[in-house]
Amino acid sequence: MILFTVAIAACSKSDKPKGCSNPDLIDHEIICSMDINPVCGCDGETYTNACIAKYEHGITQYTEGACGCNYSVKGTVVRINGFSQDCPLMLLTSDGKYLEPVKLPTGVVLKENANVEFNYRLITTHKSLCVADGDLAEILCYRELASLGCQQQIKVNVQGMDDPVRIESAQVLGDCLEITFSYGGGCGTHDFDLGILQHFGPGIPIPHLQLKHHNNGDYCQALITQTLSFDLTLLRKAGTGSQQFLLQDNDPNASPVLYTYKY
Repeated sequence: MILFTVAIAACSKSDKPKGCSNPDLIDHEIICSMDINPVCGCDGETYTNACIAKYEHGITQYTEGACGCNYSVKGTVVRINGFSQDCPLMLLTSDGKYLEPVKLPTGVVLKENANVEFNYRLITTHKSLCVADGDLAEILCYRELASLGCQQQIKVNVQGMDDPVRIESAQVLGDCLEITFSYGGGCGTHDFDLGILQHFGPGIPIPHLQLKHHNNGDYCQALITQTLSFDLTLLRKAGTGSQQFLLQDNDPNASPVLYTYKY
């Protein structure tokens, strides 16, 4: 298991290769984030991120990624409401597999909706209780990636957002669904989510998505038009290259429209 060094490295400065550590670089006035973007220092130690390596340990050279790791799998951290009421955050791989982590590298905390690269070992003695065909896995290496470019993630369970909203147009652009919509407001901030109305699987092949709206008490009547993009990678299924889905707003008289997401 990879140990992410966030305090004092295991070896002393005198043990480090010559020129690998420079005490003058250490600056305790710089507050480093705890983002999980590990680097491998020239001393052979893994550090949580480049800032910690440089300003907390004076490391002069490092390479991206934890020491001895390969990051062969891309995915997204998602929250699933499954059979168990205590489902942890799960990893949805880019080819549509759900992994329930039972062991993470030291110092790693999963962040919902984060896009990540990792490597793992399957635990075959049991299956996940949170999603059909989900697997248990020990995560060996892990790092976060920049956003895929979509503004928001699809939510599996969205409640209490039933204020009127009208979809004007929608299009699939790569891994994003871009939706242009209109609503009444103008006197406050409004919240929008794209929710899956029902779980989909072998018996329910087409997911049903609904744009949800909460006006936060803004009842002004100015007509506002807005565009948001939503990450579709949650809809991917292993062994397929496309997934159809239905999209609708909350107008009871409007019929859902069928779209195809190719990946």
